[in-house]
Amino acid sequence: MTLALGPLHAQAPVPPRAGRAAPSPAQIIGFAPGTERKLADFSQVSSYFKALAVASPRVRLFTIGKSTEGREMILAAISSEENLRRLDHFKDIARRLSDPRASSASGSALTDAEARQLAREGKAIVWIDFGLHATEVGHAQVSSEVAYKVATEETPEMKRIRDEVIFVTVPVMNPDGLDIVTNWYRSQVGTPYEGTNPPVLYQKYAGHDNNRDWYMQNLDETRVITTQLYREWYPQVLYNQHQSGMTSPRIWTPPMDDPVNPNMHPLINRGITMLGVGIQQRLEQEGKTGAQGFSQYSNWWNGGMRSTPCFHNVVGILTEVAGGRLATTVNIAPNQLPAMLASGESARQPSTWNPSPWPGGAWSLRDQMDYMVTGSMAVLRLGAEYREDWLYNRYQMARDQIAAGKKGDPYAYVISTEQHDWPTAAKLTEILDMGAVEVSRAKSAFSAGGRQYAAGSFVVLMSQPNRGYAKDLLEPQHHPNRTNGPGGTPKRPYDMAGWTLSYQMGVRADAIKEAFSADLEPVRLKPDTTAASTPSYAVSGFSRSDETDRRTNLSVKTAMGALKRGRKVSMAATRFYLDEPNAQARPLRLPRVAIYKSFLASMDEGWTRYVLEQFDVPYTSIENEEVRAGNLRARFDAIVLPDQSAEAIVNGHAAGTMPAEYVGGIGFEGVAALRAFVESGGTLVTIDDASSLPIQYFNIPVSDALDGVRNTEFYCPGSLLRMKIDTTQPLTAGMPAEQAAFFVNGRAFDVDARAQGVRVLARYADAPDLLMSGWINGGTRIAGKPAALDVSIGRGHVVLTGFGVQFRGQPHGTFKMLFNPILESAVDGARTSSSQGR
Repeated sequence: MTLALGPLHAQAPVPPRAGRAAPSPAQIIGFAPGTERKLADFSQVSSYFKALAVASPRVRLFTIGKSTEGREMILAAISSEENLRRLDHFKDIARRLSDPRASSASGSALTDAEARQLAREGKAIVWIDFGLHATEVGHAQVSSEVAYKVATEETPEMKRIRDEVIFVTVPVMNPDGLDIVTNWYRSQVGTPYEGTNPPVLYQKYAGHDNNRDWYMQNLDETRVITTQLYREWYPQVLYNQHQSGMTSPRIWTPPMDDPVNPNMHPLINRGITMLGVGIQQRLEQEGKTGAQGFSQYSNWWNGGMRSTPCFHNVVGILTEVAGGRLATTVNIAPNQLPAMLASGESARQPSTWNPSPWPGGAWSLRDQMDYMVTGSMAVLRLGAEYREDWLYNRYQMARDQIAAGKKGDPYAYVISTEQHDWPTAAKLTEILDMGAVEVSRAKSAFSAGGRQYAAGSFVVLMSQPNRGYAKDLLEPQHHPNRTNGPGGTPKRPYDMAGWTLSYQMGVRADAIKEAFSADLEPVRLKPDTTAASTPSYAVSGFSRSDETDRRTNLSVKTAMGALKRGRKVSMAATRFYLDEPNAQARPLRLPRVAIYKSFLASMDEGWTRYVLEQFDVPYTSIENEEVRAGNLRARFDAIVLPDQSAEAIVNGHAAGTMPAEYVGGIGFEGVAALRAFVESGGTLVTIDDASSLPIQYFNIPVSDALDGVRNTEFYCPGSLLRMKIDTTQPLTAGMPAEQAAFFVNGRAFDVDARAQGVRVLARYADAPDLLMSGWINGGTRIAGKPAALDVSIGRGHVVLTGFGVQFRGQPHGTFKMLFNPILESAVDGARTSSSQGR
């Protein structure tokens, strides 16, 4: 079956009007961006870009899709008038160079000579985006200034940039977050809390994790931008702007630190270094001190806005400009600045990657924006000066990836129809397709790698331009053991060490080393999938039985939907029954679920909401006051505490750091209310660090096996660990005997040998088999220990997990460890034993 690829998001350009002078940002916004104690919101920034596009023939504006909360996202292309007249032609050159197969005039693959000619003819497409992390306020504010500068300045340098470069910019990558932060800041100006961050996530579900979603494609904004990058513009260079802490270097730029991911083409790292050094040089020329490079940010992880494009043969960089108190100036004393760099060199004396240390002083929003303007101009200039190289390099990288795939090892990955959860396997192929990985489907049975595969199996051939990306998501990662000197503390990786997507999702994806023959057809997404916020499982092929088979996550969505429509649903160990009597099944009602929402805004809380929504599980968000009020059992069957420390849950914001209504946590009164909820028959689900709350306060016979253990004795930062599942228990219904746990500095449990009413749901595997993907030191400390527990208290239960069962909405393979406690809490009749319903 082939599903046609529908039209992309409509790109509606705003036509320019001749004879009207291009307005400055201040003329439209009402103040000059960077003005002390003022922030422009999304409507002001977007209004400016609309006005600029109307007035200037050098600017074309496109609407590209909607944010999570429905704001219209925009993208601008800025170049010479002649280039914009031929924009489609230059975009086509970029597309052909990004995939040289069948891109020549004869319909065959491009030759090196043909590619070189296209590179000479084409224009460099340089992507610079702003406003991803909304509390890093400078980049959204500076976007209009950079656009105005490129569109109107008449210096020889800028004329050359416009002639050689098509500057593609998204002025605000997170429109919802910009408005959240701007509205909060405005409400607090003139109060003691001016410059604080809002007590809510600045993206509905992800907050800061909106820069951690770029291979999973959960968020609307991610899908909108991914479509532009890989199916519309095909840039050669990408610059993603960020900000860091007040006492950080004034700006961090590449080169990147080690380790380097082997699935990136070497030209990626060479290009990153050239751009970073170019930014540093321009900063020095302009007298902007405090630029630092090399240490801290590595080129290993796949999943960020600038890093995922690197696996698509796009030279992607980020910079981190020091922040302030939003739009309020800060004063940094010299003794507040770090004394030492991550490399071990003095941060206050000149060194190779910090030759002009910043001495301290006043640091304003205007200062921050000035550094961002310099960085942007440096990248655009390098885009112009090396235009032909950027274009040809993109071709060369694609050519080399295709050739490597033809050689094999692996030649392909096969996702067999023989899956524990077939709809989730289909979901994996959707995610790959959204990320511009070519996925095919077998029209008939075939043999590969010594195995037989049925018709309908998915095949990811490695001979494709984005081979590095596909390979990186489907193979295990082997992060090197990096320490600060022999026997020293581990060097923390940037974000995750391992993330193999098939492992996380519980999908079997077989690496086939050598070439094979199969009758394949391409699989494409349905037109609405790029915008959908729920799993569409558009690449179908699963049967009706999958919709109620408890091995599939989809069955939970089916059951919840049926209950909401008033149908009778009952639940057995292996399946749901809809309007069917069955002696082994127990009647199920719509669960009453609460998710605790702290004013110490938790990304894990947002992701918990996200996952429940995707599978139609109803929930209510409850805050501190509601928890403290007690009588929770009358309202809820299950309460979920997302990953957050017991201290954060109990104490929250300290008095004097936030307005009174946001101060404090649930307090000891709330702890007592949660215990009473459990004792009276409720189910409390604690995820990862939240398990510390019942361990500390409920007097249960359980402890954290890693409590107090130093990172020189045990270290596992963001890796996939093998678990052995006890599938005989209701809380693990539908799960396989083995599954990967996404362990992010998590925990394992020790249980008192005389404990009663404690059931082990899952254990970490023995040490030789423990690590599936990533990095672990001291694995023997948790090998064989419980990873998830069900503890009886009174008439209810506390479920503890030592890892993120729903981490960033990625590990579909462990979603059932969130779903099943909720389902069991809503069975008509109390859960009385570990074998009930089996």
